[in-house]
Amino acid sequence: MGQGNEVSLLTEDLGMSLLVLLMVVFTFFGTVLWAKLASKKRKK
Repeated sequence: MGQGNEVSLLTEDLGMSLLVLLMVVFTFFGTVLWAKLASKKRKK
């Protein structure tokens, strides 16, 4: 029973870290895309 609890805790931690990682990646790419669009608008 204790082992199963540890596994569920591990998957929960993994899910949280994956969620944070996804948020960081999306924020990073969003910033990069926004910067590219902004630079394109300035050139015109």
